[in-house]
Amino acid sequence: MKTNYDWYDLLVLTGFMPQKDYQEGATLSLNNSDDSDFLDSLLEKTKAEFKRDWGLYGFSSTPPKASEWFMGISELVGGMESGSDVHAANIEFPLNAVVMQFKRLNLSTVESCKGFHNRHQQYGPTRYRGAYVKFLTWRGAFIAETVLKSGGYCCELDPNKRLFINEGTDGILDLGLLLNGIPDVYHYRKPLLEKRERRLMGLLEIPGASGNEQAIGEHLMTILKNRLDSVWTDDAGNVLGELSIPGGRGNVPTLLLSAHMDVKDSSGEGKEILREKNMLRRDGGILGADDRAGIAAIINVVDIVKQYKIGCHLKFAFTVYEEKGQIGANAIDKSFFEGVDFAISLDRRGENDIVVRSNNGYEYCDETQTGFITRLSKWLWNNSRYHYKPVTGGISDLVVWSQLGVPSANLSIGYKDEHTEDEHLNLAAWHRTQDLLLDIISYKTATASRRR
Repeated sequence: MKTNYDWYDLLVLTGFMPQKDYQEGATLSLNNSDDSDFLDSLLEKTKAEFKRDWGLYGFSSTPPKASEWFMGISELVGGMESGSDVHAANIEFPLNAVVMQFKRLNLSTVESCKGFHNRHQQYGPTRYRGAYVKFLTWRGAFIAETVLKSGGYCCELDPNKRLFINEGTDGILDLGLLLNGIPDVYHYRKPLLEKRERRLMGLLEIPGASGNEQAIGEHLMTILKNRLDSVWTDDAGNVLGELSIPGGRGNVPTLLLSAHMDVKDSSGEGKEILREKNMLRRDGGILGADDRAGIAAIINVVDIVKQYKIGCHLKFAFTVYEEKGQIGANAIDKSFFEGVDFAISLDRRGENDIVVRSNNGYEYCDETQTGFITRLSKWLWNNSRYHYKPVTGGISDLVVWSQLGVPSANLSIGYKDEHTEDEHLNLAAWHRTQDLLLDIISYKTATASRRR
């Protein structure tokens, strides 16, 4: 733990982004009046020496004592952070640097608190009584948790995307300086991505052309029986299941997640899978990402939902004979769909499509019913290329769900040129869909809770 703080450290811990200068001091450029007023008040309170030329501050004098500087911050900050547009003065000390550094790393936060503000925190579980930062997306929350644990910090992520930092003030300050030294967070996420990909590779190796789905069906039964509340195979060979995790207030909506087990043909069986950067393909024959990529994504998301006890009510349909005309989907007992509020299939080519109707004009759902998916994708990624949008697509199992009155949508899962030897899977797009699916589940539960 650092004990002697120079000007650069103090400014970072206040929630600013200074630069070190060649004289071992620091400079700071502020373009926001709230930030400038906050810093000016802090400098006045601590009687610190500095130079200012409009919004550019220069610090080359002996810095104030850290205890005086931190006391000044505590007296000036405005309270608990709430909302995505936040400045250093809105954050409770000592979380100023932690929150602002997370934002710099594109891990958007929506709330933070130093702890012990209300009866629920004071009398709840000990691990949930202290400082926390709440994230906009699960992706951001997972990365932040990984960063903290890799640095040896005690933390726990709760079902509401709140990351509780079970450290004293000195530990939180140390964390702020650690985050300041991180240029990007991709390598912290790499182990999670690799784990996802190992499951995908295993599924791609299992044969299963239409009519021969027994091996993949048995494999799914084996791995799902310890994950779902119930899982079974119907007379047609479809693998069906259900999972319920309490969350929020009242009943949560029921979501159906689906993907098909069969691949177009057996041309890729036994052929080597090749990886070129973020692309997977086979050395001859189809890859089979249509739709093993969808199956793998759903199972990966189930693991996260179970691990973090994210409130949900999910049904699952892994179907047979989809490539031969939705034969397996049509064979599912209609009672299985009772109570389903929305269905999502992971069986669309490309990177950012939400299929809401078929090419022949059949409506799977109204576009307004998928607006929340577009909004969630905008929360997850600044790059508009990754924002999901409603489109017209082909026929899939969705035609069965929607004919039963279930609003349904099919999401891109990253593959292209399916049914040919040129089939390939963009792993980056595949990972993004899993991030999106997790937030879809969480959002649906949270929205239902707020309405009750």
